[in-house]
Amino acid sequence: MAETTSTQKRFLQKVSSFTAKHGIPPTIQELAAELNIKGSSVYEQVQRLKAKGVLLHESGKARSLRVVNDLQDTGAVEDVCRVTEIFAAEDGPKQHIPLFSSMVPAGFPSPADDYIENQLDLNQYLINHPAATFFVRVSGTSMTGAGINHGSILVVDRSLEPNHGDIVVAVIHGELTVKRLKREADGRVFLVPENPDYKPMELTQEMEVTIWGVVTSAVQEFRKQ
Repeated sequence: MAETTSTQKRFLQKVSSFTAKHGIPPTIQELAAELNIKGSSVYEQVQRLKAKGVLLHESGKARSLRVVNDLQDTGAVEDVCRVTEIFAAEDGPKQHIPLFSSMVPAGFPSPADDYIENQLDLNQYLINHPAATFFVRVSGTSMTGAGINHGSILVVDRSLEPNHGDIVVAVIHGELTVKRLKREADGRVFLVPENPDYKPMELTQEMEVTIWGVVTSAVQEFRKQ
């Protein structure tokens, strides 16, 4: 990698410290405010550092600044579990699936009616408030400890009051992310990842944060066909 100037090192340190403090990378505007310079100057510096191979940034994508050394130190390429798609949980025709008894001793369960305990409709099982429930697909690896993997589909109920320990979808500076909500006895509130490679994010009054909904279930696909 090319050598960086003292000014550029300070710039990179500001990106790293902001990300460590808030749990998300800064925007161009936030960096400009932190460094007390114009947004256009920040953008020019980003382009120079990208050319030197010490900073990553996806054009047109908010909060995509990454210091290359930080990624090498943590081995992480994605610091949040982001929502990539949202689907409404619409009421529709019921689809009942046979629910087989767990008492089958070994081998494949027989299709005989003797083994069928009940008929299970997954919509009824997973959704308590259809009008307030959405399915969201996520990307990233920061919630793998909770069984939420890259590509998982989550059931999110927006009618529930978020409680300590709930997994929630939060809107942070306009971006949807998934974390576990933790409230400390001293009143501090954190959004906590379920992966030791990532750091908790303390919510402060200065941050633009809204709890969008509470995650009630996760659906993980292992094979399509």
